[in-house]
Amino acid sequence: MARLTEASSRLGRVLAMFPGRTQDILQLSLSDPKFRDLCEDLDDAQASLARMAAFPGPVERPEVAEYRTIIAELEDEVRAYVASESSKHS
Repeated sequence: MARLTEASSRLGRVLAMFPGRTQDILQLSLSDPKFRDLCEDLDDAQASLARMAAFPGPVERPEVAEYRTIIAELEDEVRAYVASESSKHS
């Protein structure tokens, strides 16, 4: 049950990032393991960045910029994946 709750929380956070694509994201999350993995990677990267931001130092850690780049790339990948899959069903 805890795993289902975690998956729902992860999905909820991804849905919040792409509010206009709710139906597409829900459908993909149910049917496509590769998409679920992509969403998990995005959520993990965001969680890591949040942990780093919670403990700021006198100078921003280099990993922060790295994670921001990773997150932007993963967001682009999710967006492209959803668009690609949506166009297949149009």
